[in-house]
Amino acid sequence: MESTVCPITTTESPEQSGSQVAVCLARIEAEYRASQMVLHGYTATARHLYITARMENMGTLTEQLTEIVGGDKDQAMGLVIGRMQKVEAQGHA
Repeated sequence: MESTVCPITTTESPEQSGSQVAVCLARIEAEYRASQMVLHGYTATARHLYITARMENMGTLTEQLTEIVGGDKDQAMGLVIGRMQKVEAQGHA
């Protein structure tokens, strides 16, 4: 899976890999925050479609993150869950 959001290269150094993880986690956090704002804020129509799109984007980013961390799904999900818990602790801001 190739992406301009979280590019994955086969010749990356550990520092580059860490940077890619940070970029993916930041994008996942942004998608999660966007979905939470719609869910908990004032919105007009198309709430369901908007939230669905954000969750699908998070899924794609999580797959890319899994590749970056060497295919370890548990590690990738742990990072994603940790980031979501951080957002929740900050009160959806």
